[in-house]
Amino acid sequence: MLKIKPAAGKAIRDPLTMKLLASEGEEKPRNSFWIRRLAAGDVVEVGSTENTADDTDTAPKKRSKSK
Repeated sequence: MLKIKPAAGKAIRDPLTMKLLASEGEEKPRNSFWIRRLAAGDVVEVGSTENTADDTDTAPKKRSKSK
């Protein structure tokens, strides 16, 4: 799931409910419609409801050895 809200000055309708996306943000499925809206800049992500590798990867990065 994605937590998204409309970008500044945008009004975006959910294609299933035909209701405007709430300005404070809503959880929507991570599907092609919402991914395209993110890529186009119509919506912005305000947080994710699922962990990603970036969220859970706390191990330090390996440094390359310099010679």
